[in-house]
Amino acid sequence: MTLPLERTKHDGPEARLRYATLLVASIALAGVVLTLTLWDRFMAALREPAGQNAASVMIIVEPSETWGELLPRLAERGVIRDVETASTYVNHLHDPHPIAPGEYAVSQAMSLAEVVAQLEAGQRIKRPVNIPAGTTVANAAALLDQAGIVNEAAFLAAAQDPALMARLGIKAGRAEGFLLPDVYAFARGSDAEAILSSMVGAFEGAYRRAVGDRTGGLSRIEIVTLASLIEQAPVPRKERPLFSALLRNRLRARIPLQIEAARAYAAQRPEANRADWDTYSKAGLPPGPICSPGPGALLAASSPATSRALYAVTRTDGSHVFCDDLDCLYEESRRYKRRLPRPLPVPLGVRTAAPMPRSSRPPPPPSEGPPPPPGPESP
Repeated sequence: MTLPLERTKHDGPEARLRYATLLVASIALAGVVLTLTLWDRFMAALREPAGQNAASVMIIVEPSETWGELLPRLAERGVIRDVETASTYVNHLHDPHPIAPGEYAVSQAMSLAEVVAQLEAGQRIKRPVNIPAGTTVANAAALLDQAGIVNEAAFLAAAQDPALMARLGIKAGRAEGFLLPDVYAFARGSDAEAILSSMVGAFEGAYRRAVGDRTGGLSRIEIVTLASLIEQAPVPRKERPLFSALLRNRLRARIPLQIEAARAYAAQRPEANRADWDTYSKAGLPPGPICSPGPGALLAASSPATSRALYAVTRTDGSHVFCDDLDCLYEESRRYKRRLPRPLPVPLGVRTAAPMPRSSRPPPPPSEGPPPPPGPESP
């Protein structure tokens, strides 16, 4: 016969409650210890690099690419160890930010936190691109596209966006002539508007330094247009102030400027009215700039030499004889065996093959005061 166990004072409800409380506390403590251990390991994973190789790994982030698409590629390149850990960090432990498209340089020696921070900050590789003096907007767009910086069509569209041009302070409605020639550094996939803003901002600084208030009565767009003609002219840099004076003298005398570069520019623009750009048949400046002038051309346009010159004859060494009248033009043309320009550059309405009378020469440019209204182009 089995006798029941004798109950003791330790087997009552109070004892069982104490046992249950102790059990729950032990489990909770174990959970806390486990959580802290896992958290410590997780934080260590954020701080520890994926490897020791500090060599740069180039990562190209495509437009609209998400973290979910990018993280596996980073793991394949050995930049991060674990996609799941990285995904947890990116999506749950901090506010994720969109990734700017472009080219990034990361390495296995960077921690996960450092890689994410660099990508979210948009710290992209910047590529140098040279925009030479005399470059047109179309040529600049092609150079930027070839460097992988921005789509050519997108840049051209932005450069002709009236709203954007107004925001950038360009009253002409297009960016031609207002992009400073220089060596720039832009990231792959940069926004066309941001690039234009940077280049126009650089031009504004160069214009202030080169021109200031020395406009000689010309408007800003006229100065830039004149500078673009000087930039494209095949004259040595030291002759630019004289060439600038020649152009201004022709503007005053209503003599066609006869700039071939203006014709060529119009020929490259199907939408342009070629008659407006024909500086052989009409006097005055063309409707706008034909390229991006550099600081030197801007300076020459705003600070011409004091000269009566109306004509220029090219010497054998590429320099020029600047002539005040047709007598000089004929003489120097014979000396250097140069053909006379056709049509003969004389004031509009004058039809003569004889030397222009000296009395019809324009007076020398005044040191102060505006010249008569300008119009299209060059000698």
